[in-house]
Amino acid sequence: MASAGHGRILDEADSLFAEGGWVQVMHGQGLRPRGYNPIVDVLDVEDVSSYFEGLRKSIQKCVEGMPTHQEFINRNCKAPGATASRPHHASNAERRN
Repeated sequence: MASAGHGRILDEADSLFAEGGWVQVMHGQGLRPRGYNPIVDVLDVEDVSSYFEGLRKSIQKCVEGMPTHQEFINRNCKAPGATASRPHHASNAERRN
């Protein structure tokens, strides 16, 4: 659960959602913390920067190994007989028919 005052989410063993899930649920419900979690005041800026730089590198490495959207569709769910061309955007006349 979370505190509306500072937005800290407490991880409980029998919680319905993981921490990220609670953030998504509360955000979807329009709930926002009134302030920030004061624990950030004691964190070392260099440690936080290093953590996020490592996270950025890890995400970049994953992305580089992923196919493009079109490559994924072609390999996994392309409709029979479909060609990999530019996306077609229906005109207003086509949408009415």
